[in-house]
Amino acid sequence: MILALFVIIGLLVTGIMNYLIRRIINNKACDIFWFSRENIVEINGIKTHINIKGEGEPLLFVHGSQMNLYDFNLNIDFFSKHFKVYAFDMVGCGFTDKPKADYSPQYFSDFINYVMLHYNINKASFVASSWGGGHVFHFALNYPEKVNKLVMSSPCGFKHEMMSSYNILSIPVLGKLALLFNSKSLVRSELCKAFHDKSIVDEELVQSVYIPFYTKGCINATVKSARNDDFSFVQNNLEKIDAPVLLIWGSCDKIHPKWMMDEMQNRLKNSHLCILDNVGHLPHKEAFNDFNKCTFEFLVNGLNKGGL
Repeated sequence: MILALFVIIGLLVTGIMNYLIRRIINNKACDIFWFSRENIVEINGIKTHINIKGEGEPLLFVHGSQMNLYDFNLNIDFFSKHFKVYAFDMVGCGFTDKPKADYSPQYFSDFINYVMLHYNINKASFVASSWGGGHVFHFALNYPEKVNKLVMSSPCGFKHEMMSSYNILSIPVLGKLALLFNSKSLVRSELCKAFHDKSIVDEELVQSVYIPFYTKGCINATVKSARNDDFSFVQNNLEKIDAPVLLIWGSCDKIHPKWMMDEMQNRLKNSHLCILDNVGHLPHKEAFNDFNKCTFEFLVNGLNKGGL
């Protein structure tokens, strides 16, 4: 019993020390590739990291779970030539503030609304990935008058079996401990599950996910979000979404099962499905050229019987 207690204490001390050391190192390394302190804007009292680029109709990018606006680094420049792009770190993610909150779908949906209000955007189209797609669906149900078109890259929205690593985050105490012992090798391993072509998971991508974990409040926000990710409101009301929706799925998606894709297409009133071969869970990154082309055609010309 005493030995087990010492082991537990040792692990806790090691985890806390690792966390503190990483945080000191990473806070000194904030000014790298996708992050700029000049892009921090206070929105409804929340310091928000946002990248605005281009001119034209507003197009908002909403990233996936534990990601940030770097999630769309291969898409922003392309679309900023045709639209006014707003790509931002969701509240509780990346370099946006991580206040004490419930981090429920309603909370994230309201945050998207605050972003639009701040920039006087009356109506916009959206490009969203995975977890972010679930929150954009939620937003579309709450604020239908503010939605033009939706492009969903393997979106959440239905209850389904999650990866064991994600399930751990929702367990009290254990979830926080798991993040204390987080490392670049673990982040790399989890990212590899999202791609068919594992070579895409390079050092820059790993760093883009790993570094923000050690910003103030991230562990609590990540755990709260995992615990309160209940998309039953979306699942129960999907038929009420009137906006045109483009669903883009990878044929080798190992995270969101095929039945989710089929169910969404069947239940959405005005949808089109684009399946990209030999692509995993993040088609906007793994097949960005095809994704950009398909999305652009949809946003400009809409749905048509002949396909995109």
